Amino acid sequence: RLSLPGEMVQLVSALAVLGVMALLQLVCSGFVSPLERPVARLGRCERLAVSGCGGEGRGVEAVSRRGAIHESLGFLALGTAMALGGTAWAPPAAAAAVKSVVGSKAPDFTLETTSGSGKLSLSDLQGRWVVLYFYPADFSSGCTLEAKRFQDGLPRFKAMDAEVLGVSVDDIDRHRDFCGKNKITFPLLSDFDGKVSFDYGTLLTTELGSFAQRQTFLIDPQGKIRYAWESVSPARHADDVLRVLEELQAGKKPSSSRIEAGGLDGFLSS
Repeated sequence: RLSLPGEMVQLVSALAVLGVMALLQLVCSGFVSPLERPVARLGRCERLAVSGCGGEGRGVEAVSRRGAIHESLGFLALGTAMALGGTAWAPPAAAAAVKSVVGSKAPDFTLETTSGSGKLSLSDLQGRWVVLYFYPADFSSGCTLEAKRFQDGLPRFKAMDAEVLGVSVDDIDRHRDFCGKNKITFPLLSDFDGKVSFDYGTLLTTELGSFAQRQTFLIDPQGKIRYAWESVSPARHADDVLRVLEELQAGKKPSSSRIEAGGLDGFLSS
């Protein structure tokens, strides 16, 4: 009878489970045949070049399939790191982390944006409320759902003089493709080198690259963080942000900063 070391059993078990989950993600996303071969670029698992994706009318389809591929590969990378490290990966302990930032000055930044003059600084929005939400990657199912929910709620955010900003490590061209495909009209910001994600404590680095975890900061007109979400559910998050914003503007004290059900599961939710 073959006997494997405990670490090897752990690795094989983790990769087997995560491999099935990644395959299901590809199937559910419509990728049922290898029409485009993914080739990982150095540095970030979120950015994949897909061969054979040229040609008129195929750009959006190729990008959509590419999103399904890199989301699954990113999940497998996390699983490998979990297994090799000997511990289960989980988002940072939210309670302490969230409480430590609420009430502090939001770090300023200047990033490329999909709207306006091409650059946007947080300080440009002083005097208004800002919903600054970080997410892993354009075109992944959970991130697409979250963006659409914010888009649906945009009239209500505007009525409360609040600006919605989405941030990921995707490049600006990918952001533009994503906005065009999903009719997103609020600004998406490209944190290509991950510095802003790092400054806000959302950056997660894996064996294959880095991405921003799904976290959100509600910033008041004076530039202070008034509320923070360490882990969110893409389907419900925009509504929860609206609720908290309404309470704060009415002078009410919202319940303590909380973790919504979702966490890492939200990265693959449909």
